[in-house]
Amino acid sequence: MLVANATLVSVRVSLVLGSSAVSTLGNLFVLVIFSRSVGGGVRHRIVDIILAALALTALVRALLLGPIQATCFITGEWSFGDSMCQLQAFTEAALRNTFIWYLSLLSLERYTKHVLPHEYLLTFSPLTVNVILPGILLVVVVQVTGPLYGWGKYEYLEECGLCGSATPSRFGCVYGAFLALCLGAPPLAVAGVCGLRLAARLGALPKRRLPAANSRLLCAAPREMPSVVALLLAAATLSAPRSALDAAAACAPAPLFAAYLLDGLAAVLLPALTLALHPGARALLLRRAPVPEVVL
Repeated sequence: MLVANATLVSVRVSLVLGSSAVSTLGNLFVLVIFSRSVGGGVRHRIVDIILAALALTALVRALLLGPIQATCFITGEWSFGDSMCQLQAFTEAALRNTFIWYLSLLSLERYTKHVLPHEYLLTFSPLTVNVILPGILLVVVVQVTGPLYGWGKYEYLEECGLCGSATPSRFGCVYGAFLALCLGAPPLAVAGVCGLRLAARLGALPKRRLPAANSRLLCAAPREMPSVVALLLAAATLSAPRSALDAAAACAPAPLFAAYLLDGLAAVLLPALTLALHPGARALLLRRAPVPEVVL
């Protein structure tokens, strides 16, 4: 029994540290590309601003959760104090939901760019995106503060190695359902629907007629739409179980580790797809070859 428990702990620690390391390095890679494109005097692209916000959110989350989760699995307990437990759970919930909402913003931006191009400049600009991004963060932060004021409760979840929504707690079930229906489901649904519409658009157009990506990261038009579709659909699929189980766990005990792991893997998708489908991103990082600017 002790051997089985030790093996399970080793597997969980390896999975947590592996996904955290890949997410940290990969999203740092995307941020470096973005900062170098800015430093080179290239005009900000709207999609790159959103991608950088996604990468930054995923990077901070990986840096925060990976070491804490691995430490808790190894020690078998939470040893950082109750205040740190509340702060970690609140920060994780804020970062996770912010990532999902930024993903939905990316899906709307790409959908407008490819399906409704005549409305693109009327809807999106660097100024509007720079206002929307912190606005989303503010709204999310307000929504996840409920347990700090008695709506639900944050406590250590031994199965996950992290602090999160406790079961059961005062108003916890109602609050969990509210978060799932109002904070989690809408952006995931938007990302999924836009991803499917873009996939249909991709199948209907020959490659030579695909519109330009208008991005320094997604610089090859034939590869940009498949990578965006893959990012939207895969991220929505990986994040949906966590949203559903978080709501269920606020009402009754539920198995959460697998859902937490899948949700963490969603943060790896952006750097993985950037590296796999866009060699121009690697060239931009290493300054081996210039990436031509594409004008909208």
